Amino acid sequence: MNIRETLVSTAAAAVLLASTALTGLAQQTATSSITIGGGNFSASLSATNFANLPYSLTDQTARNGSITVTVSDLTGNALGWTIVVDITDFVGNSRPSEVIPSENLEITNVRMTVAADGSQPIDPAHMTPVYGETDPELTWTADPGYGQGSYNLNMTADLLVPGRTTTQSYTSTGRLSIVTGP
Repeated sequence: MNIRETLVSTAAAAVLLASTALTGLAQQTATSSITIGGGNFSASLSATNFANLPYSLTDQTARNGSITVTVSDLTGNALGWTIVVDITDFVGNSRPSEVIPSENLEITNVRMTVAADGSQPIDPAHMTPVYGETDPELTWTADPGYGQGSYNLNMTADLLVPGRTTTQSYTSTGRLSIVTGP
């Protein structure tokens, strides 16, 4: 074998070795992964007292009571949720047989607000509060794909107090239930 044949053979062997090495490298793979852990779902209810009223022979209205429902959906699964707030009659503290019917509570203003940065924007078509006209129950729903984040539902309420209502303090209880959700 002459020098030329030796060089050609050596070059051919080098090309074959290089192509085998490159082919081997092209077939190698590596994977990477990340897990996004879901957070919590919570809801809370708060209310303020109405201003005191004097005794009256005629009906009167206690105005501008405040009720707030706060919902926080940090689960990351976008299943939507339904919250129900049921309001009991206002029962006399010293005479429990005396009541102001919960139907006398009228929600006069409702405002939804985002409570935390990064929350999904409010879409009124898919995040709906509904207050019963004859049944004092509030239902607040976020459709699937909506309501991811933290929100406040701020309500102003008036209470019609019938004339000749006995003089005493009256107490109502709001019960919050998570009907559906993550």
